[in-house]
Amino acid sequence: MGFLNKLLSSEGPRKPKVKFDLQKCKVLLKGGENRIRLQKSKLANSVKLQQREVAVLLEGGKDELARIRAEQMVRDELLIESYEIVEVLCETLLTRHNLLALNFHATKENPYPPLPPEIAEAVCSIAFASCRLDASELQTLTEMLASRFGPELIDSACAGQPSQRVWGVNSLVNPRLYSKLLYSVPDGNVVLQKLQDIADMFQLEWKAPAEFEELKDHSVLDSTASTPVFSGNAQRARLSD
Repeated sequence: MGFLNKLLSSEGPRKPKVKFDLQKCKVLLKGGENRIRLQKSKLANSVKLQQREVAVLLEGGKDELARIRAEQMVRDELLIESYEIVEVLCETLLTRHNLLALNFHATKENPYPPLPPEIAEAVCSIAFASCRLDASELQTLTEMLASRFGPELIDSACAGQPSQRVWGVNSLVNPRLYSKLLYSVPDGNVVLQKLQDIADMFQLEWKAPAEFEELKDHSVLDSTASTPVFSGNAQRARLSD
């Protein structure tokens, strides 16, 4: 069971397993940024190979199989875009890392310091992404952030609750990142357009068959969807024990 599933199935308050350390946070951010950049490059190369494979399928009249491959391409392209967003967020938090260590007076009602608004989106978005991307550095960082700002706030971000208020602070997951990582089935119109673009790219005389037209009526990539999409081995992700 992955980290996100453990969060959703947990009962009662939990205690973070990793203590907050500002210098370790910086190291984890740099390592996570490098890993995300490498994964983005690999996935971009994979998409190029998929384009040629889809073109071969279209040329051979295997339209249904090409459509399925095109769906995977759309998901991978959304993932590439999410990598780019996470990369920027990591750089943002690195630049403003001193805000992570600001000292506040804890109270009995709230033993954790409030999350500074200047880094709220970066912190919550990285936590959200760490549960859905295969990046162990970001998963460890998320647990460290939970020990700093409280597990309730960080867990709400991980679970995809961008508007939940914890200790008077909004869990502000970046809306673009939220939309790109949350949905699993691409919009039918987007898939059809992807097939047509590939056909044009490889100068194929291809026209969508009549049965594909029904895909236009099944646009499931909308703001009401709730199925999370996981990348690679992310479902097996573990935080450090």
